[in-house]
Amino acid sequence: MLLLLCRVHGHRYDVNHHGDYFYILTNRDGGLNNRLMRTPITATAQSNWQEIRPYSNTQKLDYLQCFRGHMVIQGRAGGVRQIWVVDMEQFGNDSSVTRYEHAIDFPEPVYSAGCTDNYEYDTNKVRLWYSSFITPSTILDYDMADRSREIKQTKEVPNYDPSLYESTRIDALARDGTMIPVSLVYRTDARPTVSGTSQSLLVWSNSPEFCLIRFSHQVPRPMVLYGYGSYGSCIDPSFDHTRYEPSFPLAFTKRISHP
Repeated sequence: MLLLLCRVHGHRYDVNHHGDYFYILTNRDGGLNNRLMRTPITATAQSNWQEIRPYSNTQKLDYLQCFRGHMVIQGRAGGVRQIWVVDMEQFGNDSSVTRYEHAIDFPEPVYSAGCTDNYEYDTNKVRLWYSSFITPSTILDYDMADRSREIKQTKEVPNYDPSLYESTRIDALARDGTMIPVSLVYRTDARPTVSGTSQSLLVWSNSPEFCLIRFSHQVPRPMVLYGYGSYGSCIDPSFDHTRYEPSFPLAFTKRISHP
């Protein structure tokens, strides 16, 4: 057993092993969004830790897992869950993983995804879960080498027709001037339209759970605020069969904000 680092008040870190190095997600040096660092397995003192991915104020790193040929990093960008894959064979002993990583593309603008349990080290495939406002809970295998994917299971939802619904992302202007990403879901037969580059507007009512949404050249219509995120705790867009009852109002849009 190896003691990597003695406990330090306020210091959070997560460690994975690959080859001759430990790979570390850490909030060291004021890294609120976490830094990706590594250190030789024979020299684990913090003075030997090397940052191998530039720190970002717009991306948050939450989780990492190493496989024989790849490393998977899970986090957020723009309020949306993201998964990055690093080709460890090409990375080798370079000083930065950025040139050897790619983000996994997902088919919808509004979704939630992440890693499930992956117990096999010597594999090119990582098992993921995926869900969105429109797509029920799905398990898939992603090939980290050729970037293909295979759906293993999708939850069956009786009497549900996904073609009746759409989802999208917009930016809402908060009272203090901050632009907040917003996830929307609505019926296709009540599709909002936005002309040119004009911004969509949220018109707040007295209740924080209810407001009106107005798109360019449209009369405001009711919108229900499902939830919001704060203090690092986020509510992600995911499938909820109760949202798609036949009584789903044509005039309503449902929304999740991601402050």
